[in-house]
Amino acid sequence: RFTPRNVLGFAAKPAWALGMLVRGMPVMENLAGFEHEAASTAAIAASELGATTVGDAMHPGVITCLPRASLHDVARIMSSSRVHAVVVWGDEEDDSEGIWGVVSDLDLVAALARGATEAQAAVGVAGTPAVTVRVEETLERAAELMSTHAIAHLVVVADGPERPAGILSTLDIARAVAEPAR
Repeated sequence: RFTPRNVLGFAAKPAWALGMLVRGMPVMENLAGFEHEAASTAAIAASELGATTVGDAMHPGVITCLPRASLHDVARIMSSSRVHAVVVWGDEEDDSEGIWGVVSDLDLVAALARGATEAQAAVGVAGTPAVTVRVEETLERAAELMSTHAIAHLVVVADGPERPAGILSTLDIARAVAEPAR
C-alpha cells in the first residue's frame, strides 16, 4: 500500500515533499522557491555585512592574559568573564606589548585532551592565530578573514597593530545579520 510513511519513513514531512509524491514532480522543481528565497536572504545578509563596520558589532575591550599565565588561570578567566577566548598579550619580563595569540575555549580543551597540565603556559596553548581587523573595516571583510583562517574570533585594533580595542566573534556577526540596524 502506498503511503507517505512507507516511502519517506515517517508521515510528518513538509508539504512540498508530500506534493512531490502526489504529483510526481522532481525534487528540484519543488525546491526552486526555497533556493530563490535562500539566495535572496544571502544577498541581504551580504549587503548588511558590507554596510556594517566591525566597530558596530564588536565587543569593546579585550580580556587578556600574560604569555606565562597557566591553563588553570586562563580557564578561570574564561569562566569568570563568560568568554570563549582570551588574548595572550604583553610580556611580564620587559613590559613589552604585543599580541602573541588567542587561547580559545577549544584550544584549552584540546590542550588538556593532549595531556597538557593545568600549569602549562598560555603562550604554548594559543593555537588560534591572532588575526586582527581594524575597527573601521566591514563585517564582510571580517567574515572573509574568519573563513580564510578558519577561526571564530578576531582581535579588533584601532590605534595600531599592537593595540587591541575589542573582540569580534562569529556570534557577533550572526547577531548583526539577525538584528540589522534599523
